[in-house]
Amino acid sequence: MRDELSRRRVLEATAAVGIATSVAGCTGSLPMVGDSGPCSDAESFFDAAIEGDGEAAVEYVPYEYDPDLDREAALAEYEMSEQDEEMMEEFDIDFSCEESESLDEDEIDDLGADLGDHEITAAEELRFVTSMSGEFMGEEIEEEHEDTGIVVEIDGDGWYIWED
Repeated sequence: MRDELSRRRVLEATAAVGIATSVAGCTGSLPMVGDSGPCSDAESFFDAAIEGDGEAAVEYVPYEYDPDLDREAALAEYEMSEQDEEMMEEFDIDFSCEESESLDEDEIDDLGADLGDHEITAAEELRFVTSMSGEFMGEEIEEEHEDTGIVVEIDGDGWYIWED
């Protein structure tokens, strides 16, 4: 495997988690999440996703409200291959939610949610930073990425990843 391709895979794996969170957010409906809220739940989601804990990460996906998504399909999105897990072990990866801002009713309507009998009762736009450092194939890598993402509360029950 070429060095460039290998490095790209590592960056893509990290970016995939960032993108999942950037077009998304997270859920606070889990009883194990102590400090529930948009930012703390985003951090919990990121930790689960980056550690390859698909079982924990999928609980942050509103699959029970989406007629086009079931738990198994959502779980498949967050499972890592053994090769991905080995690559991710080589890096220190951190996610930090810097701030959140509430969306107004018009912005929530613009999300175009089709949740059947359910509704988005609140939404937040998060600003977060994802950083990665470590050595890969003899090269020191240090990356930092800032992005924004949306988290939604459905029927007043916790914060969930929002993907278009």
